[in-house]
Amino acid sequence: MTADEYFDAHIPHRLNLLIAYRTRYSGNRAPCSIDPEFYRDLFRCAKDMSLLMARFFCGELGIYFDEREVAMKDSQNWKSRFGSTRVILSAIRSDPRCSALCDMYRAANHAVAHINPQGIDHSFKMSTDDQRMIAVITWIESLIREHIYRDAGRDLATSMSRPDNKMT
Repeated sequence: MTADEYFDAHIPHRLNLLIAYRTRYSGNRAPCSIDPEFYRDLFRCAKDMSLLMARFFCGELGIYFDEREVAMKDSQNWKSRFGSTRVILSAIRSDPRCSALCDMYRAANHAVAHINPQGIDHSFKMSTDDQRMIAVITWIESLIREHIYRDAGRDLATSMSRPDNKMT
């Protein structure tokens, strides 16, 4: 994969998968908002995909969830891609959204991907729970902007404005 493919197609596609849930179901009544009860299958797909993409982006940012310690850890196998930088773990751990990120990572592993078959249910069932998830999605998006794009000398907004990356 070339740097242009990574920044202009690979990451924007996955970022759209991450933010689709927030875009469609945050309750902001934007023009692209969808009633979750009317299209329940789309709601569940968008939610599950956001959980998986949160897990994916943790890997891209150099962190992972340690089940034994129930905490975020540095990935031992992380390598910079095209000049991006690893997120500083202490910044993740000190952020008030860290516990919700851990919950999302655990939900991605257990409930969605079934990587770990224990506890296939997850804690994001109520609309109040969903607001925690939306806050983490926004946080991850800012980490992507800073560590994957800015630190590599790229602009996320430019990549997301390409025709194939625009959400409608």
